[in-house]
Amino acid sequence: MPLAGEVCLCRGYGYWRGRFSLAAEQIDSYTDAAQEGEEDMKAIVLSGVSGVGKTHARQTAPELKRLPHVDIADIYRAFPEMDWRMATHALLKRARKRLEETGAVVLEGYFLPGSRSRRLVIGALRAAGVQVEVRELWAPLETCIDRIKRQQKRGEISAAECQRRIEMARRCWRPREGN
Repeated sequence: MPLAGEVCLCRGYGYWRGRFSLAAEQIDSYTDAAQEGEEDMKAIVLSGVSGVGKTHARQTAPELKRLPHVDIADIYRAFPEMDWRMATHALLKRARKRLEETGAVVLEGYFLPGSRSRRLVIGALRAAGVQVEVRELWAPLETCIDRIKRQQKRGEISAAECQRRIEMARRCWRPREGN
């Protein structure tokens, strides 16, 4: 039975509140893991707008390319009807499986600073005793847009998805600190 509204994910392992729906048994599984002493698990969160290079970083960085990954874009591609809450829940469920198998996982997604999805992902992982490292990726907006357009030309995304990602990048992109 889903819990809705204000839900404390941590159950004594820190504190985070947010508005979302999440199955009670999922929250229990995160906190049960923390109780079982799985503190050595690690999640590396690659955050940034579409086209910034999250997948490229994951595939080429020596410390990342050997790790299992979960990309929220793959979840949206498989289940386009999902809203962000459902997609984030699916991402956490897949991340949990990878963590149980290998002790580490790379998560890819917008997860922009201050966003509800970022707070949910990081809060749930930390509640489970998982070490979380967030890597913010940045590229000039025009570079991001060019990369998104190339994905469409290669047939990786539809014209509608290309347009959606470009609009989202324009809405969410921020200049680099200090520029």
